[in-house]
Amino acid sequence: MAKKITQTAINSFIKSDKKELSDTEVEELKLTKRASKTIWRLRYKTLKGTRSYIKIVNYPDISLKIAREIAREYKELLARGIDPNDYKREK
Repeated sequence: MAKKITQTAINSFIKSDKKELSDTEVEELKLTKRASKTIWRLRYKTLKGTRSYIKIVNYPDISLKIAREIAREYKELLARGIDPNDYKREK
């Protein structure tokens, strides 16, 4: 079950065999283990109605607080009808 992520939860997650940690403060924000990396990413529904992910950044390059801020910015783009992956590519 998803919980609000804390630094303690992140530390436990890094040491565990789990592959993904979900946050409830920012819906669909996830900390995911991939091969040798751990990344912050946001799962979202595209404007076409399909599910997609956008990588925010590798962990621990930014803090949980900043990951949440970036995820909220991407959600604001979606609310304005802009796909965050398209926006990120154009930038």
